[in-house]
Amino acid sequence: MRRAAFLGHATLIAPPAEIRIVTAQIDETFDAVARQEGTEKSGISLRRARRLPRHDPMEIVEDVAGPAHGACVAVRAIIRNRTPAGDIVPLKALLQRWQWTTLLAVAAFAVLFSLDTGLKAATGFGTVDLQSARTAAEFTQIFSAWIARQHSATAGFSLGFDFLFIFLYVNAFYYSAIIAREAFANKGLARRAANYVAFVPLAGALADSVENALQFSMMIRGATDDLAGLAFVATNVKTVCFVVGLVLLAVAAAGFFKLRAPRKAETD
Repeated sequence: MRRAAFLGHATLIAPPAEIRIVTAQIDETFDAVARQEGTEKSGISLRRARRLPRHDPMEIVEDVAGPAHGACVAVRAIIRNRTPAGDIVPLKALLQRWQWTTLLAVAAFAVLFSLDTGLKAATGFGTVDLQSARTAAEFTQIFSAWIARQHSATAGFSLGFDFLFIFLYVNAFYYSAIIAREAFANKGLARRAANYVAFVPLAGALADSVENALQFSMMIRGATDDLAGLAFVATNVKTVCFVVGLVLLAVAAAGFFKLRAPRKAETD
């Protein structure tokens, strides 16, 4: 009995060799991570290699842009005339937007023209004359003519109201580009070019906004030659883009009747 008890205590005292178990777990973890990383890299490279030779580069760009978020979605929607959700804008809605934005832009221009005509008749200078000024002395001469409170208020209101006109005409020109594309550029290089021509009025609207902000700043805080030069550059950029927008508007007017003609024939 004593011998059996002695052997039992001896068995309980002997500890297990734990260091072997820890070492085996660490080695197996490193091997598993290394094998897993190698497998992932190989899978990605093989999938890209199989798709590139079979697809057109432009299609690959569109596939990559599809799941994008933020500004990429907005830019892609503008180019493709789609909503951020990916839905195509119906033709009827597109034509209605073009009509309303064009009519409202013409109405806003009529208001600006009336205000500027009255201001020039009373002081000899209108807000349009600011576009031809290149130096601080020329801007100061025009601002001095508006020294009366009613004249300076009219000039300030015209510069502020011009921002509404910018918003309206840039939308009208953009829809004009889309209508011109749908009517006369069915596919190919012409259609791609029409997609990017639609951005020209957007650049003009940005330049017009910078021009108005600089002119208003010089009227409040005083003119400098540097600000006058920047305003003159912005005016030239705006003028070029505005002319392109007018051309798009004329082409869209012809495309408007072309796109509506098939629908009238179907209803008859």
